[in-house]
Amino acid sequence: KDIEIKLAVLTVLRNIPDSNVLPELHKLLEAEKDSGIKSSIISVLKVFNDDSSIPSLLYTLKNADELTVMDAEELLDKLASEKKLTVFCEAIKDNNLRVKSYAMKVMKRFPLGTTLPYVLIAINDKDIFLRKDAIEMLGVIGEKSTIDLIGKAIKDSNEEIRIAAIKSLAQIGDPSVTKYAAQLLRDKSANVKLEAMKVLDQYGDKDSVNFIIKMLRSEQDPIVRESAIMLLQKFGSKDLVPIFLRLVKDVEPAVRRASVIALGDFGDSNVVPLLHDIMNNDFATEVKLAAM
Repeated sequence: KDIEIKLAVLTVLRNIPDSNVLPELHKLLEAEKDSGIKSSIISVLKVFNDDSSIPSLLYTLKNADELTVMDAEELLDKLASEKKLTVFCEAIKDNNLRVKSYAMKVMKRFPLGTTLPYVLIAINDKDIFLRKDAIEMLGVIGEKSTIDLIGKAIKDSNEEIRIAAIKSLAQIGDPSVTKYAAQLLRDKSANVKLEAMKVLDQYGDKDSVNFIIKMLRSEQDPIVRESAIMLLQKFGSKDLVPIFLRLVKDVEPAVRRASVIALGDFGDSNVVPLLHDIMNNDFATEVKLAAM
């Protein structure tokens, strides 16, 4: 029971390591209340560097102070391997957030298909960061059967979750994900809409033109509007010219500049007088140069 005696014994074990004592060290680590003793036990376990210590180290994450947790995670980082991945996958079922978060960290290091059932558990977790990690990992695994499941996350109340969802959908590499990107053009977040447009651009989804035009009518963010114009420009339909003609009068220079460039790309000689007028009279240098 004496702390000094415990520390002395642990010092001996650290200097004269004997793997026969590992089971006893694991029991002691899980039962010990003193953070100093816990850290000393972990320092001894570092000498052995034996993956049989993983369950006890994960247990330590539940009730240790921050410094001891850092010690435990440092050793876990060294012991984690593809061979022991199942141990960490099972830890995702734990009720403790620290344990689940660390398990997800290891799973992200080894994003194998075998982790998929466990990632699907984490995607419904109450913790935002764990859900975000799970959604991101589904994108890395790239299983097309998870597209609709990830698609449900675009309705999450948290902006970071919605962004993670659309990025993961883009990673999977299937054109069917554009239906979710088009839905996100109605999102209240400018950042989400920008990510959605990247996906539509990635797949060249011309069917989304009407969604983009509808968004432009009510969108206030100049960066989103500029990006929308640039995306419409890539789709290259002359039916869009009236929209660009309206937007060259926009209050935002970036929007006017993008609209001028779009008009120029269509090569319609009817807009030349307008471009002359913009070049001579617009107050923004970048818009003048675009018209030139």
